[in-house]
Amino acid sequence: MIQLLLSGVYGAIAMGSVVLYDLDRWPLALASLTHYLIIEILFEPMALYLEWIHTLPEILIMIGIRLICYFIIWLIIFLIYRKQVRELNNMQESFKDTKKESQK
Repeated sequence: MIQLLLSGVYGAIAMGSVVLYDLDRWPLALASLTHYLIIEILFEPMALYLEWIHTLPEILIMIGIRLICYFIIWLIIFLIYRKQVRELNNMQESFKDTKKESQK
């Protein structure tokens, strides 16, 4: 029962901290790093308490897996944002060109 309760609390905090990505003033890297640290600080003590992990190598492997996952997710989001910015810039240039053509 305690595992279910702590897992639920962990999941709620992990999902609740996703709002960091909605902070417009925060760069994607800062939001990702902060979210990762929240997850890491919560997970390790909980996993040790619940005996999901037992040894230092297990802890390091879990940290490594999460770091790789976070990097992959960050890279995907970064590439999506970069594509959207390029599309918006192209639309803006197209609009400027159309506006110049109509003023002639």
